[in-house]
Amino acid sequence: MQLIGLNMERMYRVQNARQLVPDDKRRKLLMVLEAQSEGFIMELEYVLRMYGGAVEDAASKTLYDIDVNSDVSKSEQSVFLFLLQHEQRDIKTYESLLAEGEGLDNNLFEKIRAQKSELQESELKLKEVIGT
Repeated sequence: MQLIGLNMERMYRVQNARQLVPDDKRRKLLMVLEAQSEGFIMELEYVLRMYGGAVEDAASKTLYDIDVNSDVSKSEQSVFLFLLQHEQRDIKTYESLLAEGEGLDNNLFEKIRAQKSELQESELKLKEVIGT
């Protein structure tokens, strides 16, 4: 399932960002986002198994890690801008799946819709940190 891989990437991306951010308050926000992704993964795996699907090896996908040698890691602001860009990309993926989701089981559709809503709330929190 595409969303499991997306959320694994998000979880690892946030873990990497947390190592680059010295501010405790901002690190706590990143811990919340990391836990959120982990929860999303568990929810999606449960629904997938409930319907007899196999969970793909999402961890083998290329991760969108923050390279500690890149310009992104030079400031907290750039780390949060990087996370915001990916958050917005992830929301678009959720929106696309919902737009194409007429054939989805209602439980799965509602789970995807709820997760997208939570991602939008996280996007607002990231924007607050950045000051946009």
